[in-house]
Amino acid sequence: MLMAAIKAWRKLCLLKTASTDRVIVDTTVIPKAVARPTDSRLLDKSR
Repeated sequence: MLMAAIKAWRKLCLLKTASTDRVIVDTTVIPKAVARPTDSRLLDKSR
C-alpha cells in the first residue's frame, strides 16, 4: 500500500524520486491502558 501511494505521488509530481531512495517506517506499538466505562463503574462514581 505504501508503494502504491509513493508511485501516485511521483506521478502527480508531489514527490521527488531522490527523496524516496530510502524510506524509514516506524512500526513502534505502545500499549495503552484504555478503560471503557461500564455501568457498574458509573454507578459507583455517582454514589
